[in-house]
Amino acid sequence: MQNIDKKLLRKALEYLGELLDKHGLQCKICLYGGSALIFLTDFREMSNDVDYRIIEINKQNIIDAHTKNIFSLLVFEVAEKMGFDIDWMGE
Repeated sequence: MQNIDKKLLRKALEYLGELLDKHGLQCKICLYGGSALIFLTDFREMSNDVDYRIIEINKQNIIDAHTKNIFSLLVFEVAEKMGFDIDWMGE
């Protein structure tokens, strides 16, 4: 299991954003748990994973299965590039 600090988390989310953009997807997600504390505060320095929830994709609150699958594949691509476990991001 990897340790994700603020710098690595920011880099991973920026890369995910680039991939989403290449696929024409605008996504809003909400971070929870340790990853939120890392990203928003100095209270916690590292986490093993990122807990999230998709709020909307392309201004739609209801995400169809195809779009959700694309999102999951892009999360997997980030994992491969960053050397993370494949389950680094979980809903």
